Amino acid sequence: MRASFARRDVRLPIVVAALILLLAHGGPRSVDAQTMGKRLPPRSAVASIAVGDGWLDVRFPPLALSELGCRGWSPGDTIQFTWGVFQNFADAQPPHGHNMTLIAWFRLPSAPPLTEAHLDSAPAKRRQAIAQKYQDNWERDALRIVMANIPTYMIWDDHEVRDGWGSWAAESPTLAQRYPRGEKIFRRHDAFFADARDVYLHFQMSHNPAVDLPLPGQRKAMPLVVRCGRVLVLMLDSRGDRDLWRKESPILGTQQWIFIESLLANLPAEVDALMVVTAAPMATLSPQSLGQRTLGRLQPDVRLFRRGDMQGMDDLINSGGTPLFQDHPAAAGLNSLLEKTVFEARSVIDEVRDQWSHHTSRPEQERLIRKLGEARLSNRLAGSARAVAFLGGDIHLGGIWDISAPKNATMPCIVSSGISQLADKTSDTLLAVDQNFEIAPGLKSKQRLLIQRYNFGVMQVVPTGGTPVMVPAVVPQGASRATSGQLGGVVG
Repeated sequence: MRASFARRDVRLPIVVAALILLLAHGGPRSVDAQTMGKRLPPRSAVASIAVGDGWLDVRFPPLALSELGCRGWSPGDTIQFTWGVFQNFADAQPPHGHNMTLIAWFRLPSAPPLTEAHLDSAPAKRRQAIAQKYQDNWERDALRIVMANIPTYMIWDDHEVRDGWGSWAAESPTLAQRYPRGEKIFRRHDAFFADARDVYLHFQMSHNPAVDLPLPGQRKAMPLVVRCGRVLVLMLDSRGDRDLWRKESPILGTQQWIFIESLLANLPAEVDALMVVTAAPMATLSPQSLGQRTLGRLQPDVRLFRRGDMQGMDDLINSGGTPLFQDHPAAAGLNSLLEKTVFEARSVIDEVRDQWSHHTSRPEQERLIRKLGEARLSNRLAGSARAVAFLGGDIHLGGIWDISAPKNATMPCIVSSGISQLADKTSDTLLAVDQNFEIAPGLKSKQRLLIQRYNFGVMQVVPTGGTPVMVPAVVPQGASRATSGQLGGVVG
């Protein structure tokens, strides 16, 4: 039986960071680290995953739909294109022996920024403004059709609060304890975070499996686990307990790591494939990239926080503030170069810090990749390892990277981004992607495909009786037909 969500009075809103469509016999179910259901599909069942990323915002550039082979959608509407093609793909899947599940990041649009208008508003007014953003976006017909007919699970990222949330000094509990003059700045931003999180719980999180909710004033990650036949999807929360200046587990938090390690240690033998969803893609950028080397350790916001300069912090976050590299030895030259060729500070510092290749994130990046490599063999028969893949978005580019580790098969990392938001081909490429690099000793990542157009991705899991075969694909704007490997899942 195919599960589905009925239409609701509060219609589904959004800005997307990634979509995942699971097709598997037996239907999707939520699980936790201790209890995972036993209902299994036959080994011949095929699982497909579609992924997409971007903001579903109020206005979009025109799009020539005639190139896409997509019928029934209004020209010039990026949302209609993306969700229309996505719906066509879902409708084309075999009706027997499959169930479809959509797993997504849904992010609020960043323009106009709610923080600029409502950072100091009363909580009730602020929550209403955030909720209105959801309603304005979720009421779109194309989005409503997809989400009313496909079971949907959602995880948040920075835009549910604001662009770059969690990667600025203003949001760090650690810095608030360290620098008393900055505590007022922190309390101001933390109050906005609390309201944004509450609205997230009422919209996206209401579709998810039950989790232990944070107490008022508590920072807590809320990861999700969904079982779809023999495929298990782990959706990590990299915002709920994020604090870049905390020494231990600054990205995922200690409690989330306890959850992850317990889950991986107790995987049932019948789980053939493990998908790990991270908002920022796991390994698309070298830690030695130009952006990380030149920007990764700059901290103009920490200086402002330490002084308690609230206006200076607002200016930096909202409009770039003072020259980006005034702390850097090569300040004059770098400022001159970037002012002419790239972008202002607010588009740079938080984007660099958001990446797993940032120096604060790298220990957890390496730890997660190695743990998943070990999980391939956990509770499995000899010679029958699990397939493991990463799914991500955020960077406004689509692509596929292959992550390799000693004694482990390659783990593909599929990125779909943006579903309705295009990258700046200079700045985003500089900050977000590399071709072939070392993640950590013995861990490497190699780019297989890069797409700089609107896109969504498809991952098919082909059963073999042993280790399934992963067949990733990314479907770009302009493709009248796209197939997902040897199974030929047609889009368009």
